[in-house]
Amino acid sequence: MSYKVIMQKKTNYLYHYTNLSALASILKNVTIRFFPLDTMDDMDDGKTSDFSYARKYVFCSSWTDISEESIPLWSMYTNEMKGVRIRLPKNPFEEYIWDNDVFIGKDNHKEPYFISQNDALGDNYTVAALFKNMFLNKVEYTNNYDMLFPKIKTEEKKDIRIYMKGVGQYKRKAWEFQREYRYRLVVFPKRLDFRDMSNSMKDLYDRMQAGYPLQINYIDLRIKKEYLSNIEILGGPKMTEGDKILLQELVKQFCPNATLKYSDLKIR
Repeated sequence: MSYKVIMQKKTNYLYHYTNLSALASILKNVTIRFFPLDTMDDMDDGKTSDFSYARKYVFCSSWTDISEESIPLWSMYTNEMKGVRIRLPKNPFEEYIWDNDVFIGKDNHKEPYFISQNDALGDNYTVAALFKNMFLNKVEYTNNYDMLFPKIKTEEKKDIRIYMKGVGQYKRKAWEFQREYRYRLVVFPKRLDFRDMSNSMKDLYDRMQAGYPLQINYIDLRIKKEYLSNIEILGGPKMTEGDKILLQELVKQFCPNATLKYSDLKIR
C-alpha cells in the first residue's frame, strides 16, 4: 500500500489589515508600528498567571498568512471595510549592526538586529533585540488555561529568571479565524547591560511586577525600502470613490511601483 504525502506550501508573504490613516503613516515613515499587548482587542492577550503587568512589556504587530480576503478581518480592522490590506514578505525590516553589543558582551559582534542601537536603549527601557526566537511566531490557539496564562518566573537559589516567550504566544480558539502571525519585541523597564545580568535581574523583576511605566507607547521598525517599493495594497470592499482617490495619491507619492488592487467582494 502506498501513501501520497501532501506537503503544505510555505507562505513567503504576510498580510496586514488597517485603515487609510495608518497606511499613510506606514508609507510616509517607511515603518511598521508595534503596540503593547495590553492594548490589543483581546483583553486576555498576553496575560500570565504570576505577572499582572508582563504583557505591557511585549510590543507586537499582528499579521495573517491568509491570502484570500477575510470578511471578519476587513470588518474588525479597516474602519468599516474602507481601509486596506497590505502584503509584505516575512521579516521585511531593516537590519542594524551594533557598535557595542550590550546583549552578549562582545564589541565585535556582527549579528544584525531589526532595531538600531539608539532606538533599543532608552533612559529607562531596553528593547531586547536578541530574542529572535520570539520575534516572528505563528499564534497558537487553545483553551488550555496553563498555556493561555503561563507562569513566566522561576527562582533558584535567589536567581530570578523571567521567561517572556510564552507571553502573547497563545490565544483562545475563538480567535482562530485570524490565523495570526505576530511580530513581538520584549521591552524591559530598565536600561540593561546584559554583561551584568546577575545584579540587574532582581531590580528588573521588582519593576515588572509593579508595572513600572515605560517612556514609550509604541515602537517603529523601519521597512527595507526595496520591500516598500514592491508592496501590494488591496483596497477595502466598501471604499468610496473619495477613499480610492486618497489611496491612489498615497501610492503615487510614496510608492509608485506598488501593486494596487481593489477588493472583489460585494458587500452592502
